[in-house]
Amino acid sequence: MSRSEQPSREGLVALVEQQARLIAEQAARIEALHAEVAELKRRLGRTSRNSSQPPSTDGPAAPAPRSTRRSSGRKPG
Repeated sequence: MSRSEQPSREGLVALVEQQARLIAEQAARIEALHAEVAELKRRLGRTSRNSSQPPSTDGPAAPAPRSTRRSSGRKPG
């Protein structure tokens, strides 16, 4: 490679500065996306059992409610 084909020092500095700005923007965007994912996971884990939501908002994937009554051990009838 001849000397004329190599990029200038100023051009390389400008390129590095541009890449540094891009990396900083991407890091900020990644951080925002991590926060959004965490919030969505938190919302996804909410059911009527661990929040003030009514059972009708649980959806079909929610576990069936369990009875708090205990069996007496006696035969029915």
